[in-house]
Amino acid sequence: MNPRYFSAETFVRKCEEAIKRRQEHVDAFIEFNAALPVESTSTWTKLCQVWEADRSQTNPFKRTGTGACLILGWCFT
Repeated sequence: MNPRYFSAETFVRKCEEAIKRRQEHVDAFIEFNAALPVESTSTWTKLCQVWEADRSQTNPFKRTGTGACLILGWCFT
């Protein structure tokens, strides 16, 4: 079997596992998000919503510099 293709059984198994783990990821996100400043998360959310509504706007996920900078104001080079 070509490794690029999955059987229906494999697909179902992977979906079941993803569904089981979903809540774990949601809980981790909620905890992480709660630790961040509200101003930063609301700004980031607005940037994402604007871009999702109109892809001609600045892509907030695209890196613009040589270092890793976050909208939260932390930069790593």
